[in-house]
Amino acid sequence: MSIIENDPEGDPRGRRLAKNRANLLAEALGVAHSLGVLLRRANFDETLCDELLKSIVRQEAIELQRAHGRIESRNRFKRGVPYSLLEGRPVSNLYVDESGRSNPGYIPGLGFFSLGAVALTEEEADTYCDRSDEIKMR
Repeated sequence: MSIIENDPEGDPRGRRLAKNRANLLAEALGVAHSLGVLLRRANFDETLCDELLKSIVRQEAIELQRAHGRIESRNRFKRGVPYSLLEGRPVSNLYVDESGRSNPGYIPGLGFFSLGAVALTEEEADTYCDRSDEIKMR
């Protein structure tokens, strides 16, 4: 069976096998955990069992990654502070205005609805308001 290049699905058979191995390893992890409990009750050295548990967990994670792919945190791609307010970046406000009627049935042939928006920082909004007031006064 050949794999098609640039196939978005990847290798479905390989993914299915990896998922099956991950499920079997999850069961083995439960059994190994029970073994650890029994060894602890018997006051027996459980060092080897702990190593086995860690190894199973590691291999299960590998198989799950093969089955479902790797999930990267969004934080990996961000730099600096996660919130713009904490970093001191300017905040933009979004001003939205509508015109017309949302139901065109009221005025046949002339029905329209328009929605406009602009994002401005507080300084830009103040400047805009001052200039628009000057135009209105003229």
